[in-house]
Amino acid sequence: MTRRDLTRIEGVHPEVLVTEEMLRGFDRDLLMCSNSRIVTDRGVWVCPLLVEEPDARLGDSLGNSAPEYELRHRACHTCYEYGTFCQNVSGTVEGTIAPR
Repeated sequence: MTRRDLTRIEGVHPEVLVTEEMLRGFDRDLLMCSNSRIVTDRGVWVCPLLVEEPDARLGDSLGNSAPEYELRHRACHTCYEYGTFCQNVSGTVEGTIAPR
């Protein structure tokens, strides 16, 4: 699928797509979609941020879900730029105000 084709898919923002060139030498294990899936009663999804995106649905079960996913959403670019983490880092970020 080309960048032009992707512009026709609702929710796709070609100006923030993660390209193969960007991923060259990048540790893909830092991306949640490289090592996990979200399983719901509506199927298997590539990422919790994309559960409402029809093109992020990988299948009906883990056994028949697509193994790879093309990073084509704004959330994918954000994950690429900043990573994913499951913690509240606001208390550790320099310059934040400590709770009273």
